[in-house]
Amino acid sequence: MQPHPDGSFTINVYDPDDPYKPLENSDGVEHDARLVADQIYVDPNGSWSFTGGIGTTWSGPAIDMRLMSFKSLSGRLNPFADEHGYLTTLGPITQLEDRSGHSLYDAQGNLTSGAQRPLGVYLANSITGIAPSAGAASTGLLLQAGGRYLETIGAGTIDFAGEHRNGEVTTVGGKLTIASAGKVIEVIPNHAGAGKLELTDHNKRGQTTIAVSGQLAGELRLQAGTTTTVTAGQSATLTVSISRAGLGQPPQTFSFTRIHLLAGQHLSLGSLRTLNLAAPRMHATLSRSGHRKTITLTNRTRRASIAIVSASAKHTKSRVHVILRLRTSAGRGSHVIVMLKGAGSATTIRRVARRRLAISVLLPRQRHAHTLRVWTVALTRAGQASQVMKATVSVH
Repeated sequence: MQPHPDGSFTINVYDPDDPYKPLENSDGVEHDARLVADQIYVDPNGSWSFTGGIGTTWSGPAIDMRLMSFKSLSGRLNPFADEHGYLTTLGPITQLEDRSGHSLYDAQGNLTSGAQRPLGVYLANSITGIAPSAGAASTGLLLQAGGRYLETIGAGTIDFAGEHRNGEVTTVGGKLTIASAGKVIEVIPNHAGAGKLELTDHNKRGQTTIAVSGQLAGELRLQAGTTTTVTAGQSATLTVSISRAGLGQPPQTFSFTRIHLLAGQHLSLGSLRTLNLAAPRMHATLSRSGHRKTITLTNRTRRASIAIVSASAKHTKSRVHVILRLRTSAGRGSHVIVMLKGAGSATTIRRVARRRLAISVLLPRQRHAHTLRVWTVALTRAGQASQVMKATVSVH
């Protein structure tokens, strides 16, 4: 919390709807902007406002805000603790229907009564004290994850998030189906126009994102799971990218453009978690009406490289002086990360100004002839990582 002289204060929070992005490694302006967005501003009179990363400003009087320990959010206080789980969805939603045909809004655009309302659907933006209508610019809903829901949406972006999964859909407006806890998203635009479907899968090691975009004239379906599949209802030329980042996984992206899918054709990519995104090529399968063929996809993402040209380590009076000479293709403005480990460890990050650079690091004294381990990786300005290079160096 940060107090201000006028009696107001800001509360720094982490917004799971606005997760960390690899771009922040190399773009300080972007990183600072996202930190500022994830702040709750509280006036001296107690009223508050919060924007967050999804671009919608929430606000209210002091009575709308409660302080509660995280461990107390269990059982009925935490809808995500339900055995079925829930999925939040937010954006220009003008109607929602469940499998039984129950609608969220009536013909006049007002909320339907409890019996006619879709099962497992709750309002998520009631904190403002205003019941949303079908004409609202942004509606937040809490959906039972096991259900299948059809949303009528306006032009813009729909964000959704649930346990282990989040994503967004950007279209000119139309129909959006969300099913299987967000594993399946399907959009049918009102008319031809630019569109994008994005799904992110989270696990203990990190996150993997698949994004599909292009000019859409008909249905487009994205299904993630054991096998990730993209299906087009009408012929479309698409750009597909897959990104991964996490613990022990430098950020990597595999991007391929101009994949032409015929009406009813499926593009199968396999499991997102097992794909080698550092590879220059990968295989995928196109299928329709029982006919299958394997295609080779070429990675169009700019790939950085780094090499350890030489490494030396010498004792000084009280320290060990390590000098590394590196060569990288990451480009001006990118970053190089170096980690050394021996009797003690050190990590340093350097901005790249030219292809060759020398890095000097001081470590605590080591035993004579002790071996140090070195790891280094380059990060482009777009957040793309090179392969991790390793070396050992003896202390003299």
